[in-house]
Amino acid sequence: PDLQSVIYIKHFLQSGIEAFYYSDEIIQNFNRYPFAFFYPSNSHPADTTQDVITDILAKKIKERYGFDSEYDSNRFSIKQSIHALNSHKENSFPQNCDISINSPGTPFTCREVFLDEKRLVSSSASQILVVGNSFIQYPRSYPDSFPTLLSYKLLYPIHWFRIGWLGPFKDIIKELANRPEYFLKGKKVLIVQFGWDAFEIAAKDHIYVNIEQIDSERKLLNNKMLKKTITIPLNADVSDMKSKDVFNTWLDDIEAYNKTIQRLNQNGDYTYFVNISSFYKDCILAKNKPLTIVIQACCFGETKNDISINDQTKIKSFYAFEQANDRSKFYFLPFELPSGTEEITIRIKGKPDTVFAIQDIQIWQ
Repeated sequence: PDLQSVIYIKHFLQSGIEAFYYSDEIIQNFNRYPFAFFYPSNSHPADTTQDVITDILAKKIKERYGFDSEYDSNRFSIKQSIHALNSHKENSFPQNCDISINSPGTPFTCREVFLDEKRLVSSSASQILVVGNSFIQYPRSYPDSFPTLLSYKLLYPIHWFRIGWLGPFKDIIKELANRPEYFLKGKKVLIVQFGWDAFEIAAKDHIYVNIEQIDSERKLLNNKMLKKTITIPLNADVSDMKSKDVFNTWLDDIEAYNKTIQRLNQNGDYTYFVNISSFYKDCILAKNKPLTIVIQACCFGETKNDISINDQTKIKSFYAFEQANDRSKFYFLPFELPSGTEEITIRIKGKPDTVFAIQDIQIWQ
């Protein structure tokens, strides 16, 4: 038996979380593809692994939920596509080995699902949400292997959302909490797939989102209304970063929000002042009630940055990972301020020259 998986799955089941042990079925299907389980130089799942898992899950979902098919099976087709690891020389069929129809030195390929000859895309209207790290992606590069195979076998659209490495244990949870109307409304099934290596790192280093903290932050808005939204006119010079393809992708997303970009200075610092005294005079805010200030911000890359308001609130750390799909990169950061506050001082500290963005500042009361 795969003892590592058995132990973890036992813990999940004892905690009231439904989890599945697939190792037996995967081993029984070792001869379905050239590589049975995982690739020689990589721990991500191969075609066989994803195929067996989606077979079992599709059957369970049909039996339990009885989703009506939304696609005709004739609309689907399967093609061999470039493997996500194709650029690595070690990920090709070996020399001096009996590998049947696969020629030595040729790169690995994998199956890709097409609907009406087009690649499948994530569907937010689906009642099934799949989240995870790169384990839902591999062996495809894009779109992701696991949800597209599941869609093919269910004849039903899938909504999927991936953030690599430790995403399932922190950033994905934040996104689900920040955008419940988009991610969770109307959902009947939530499937999470990830690798044990990331799970163990998250457990060892206690890298988990504090759900109680998120809940307490949500409560800061209870019985309050959005009184004012302030947009900061940021537009920093980032021409020296234009050569970075990943940065350009991030920037394209950010530019949809009025090009609200800025850079930390050489000391790794940025400060912005907002005078709100006029809002009391105009009766927008009441002086006898506390305020909740919500900042929607993000930074490029994985550099840690701290953001504070008026040096009185708890410092918040926020990240924006370099590669992610189907998600807003802005983090929802609420701060409680005392009644009568007339000036907001926003300060961001981090690595010098870090590029960040602030979508807006919301004042709730």
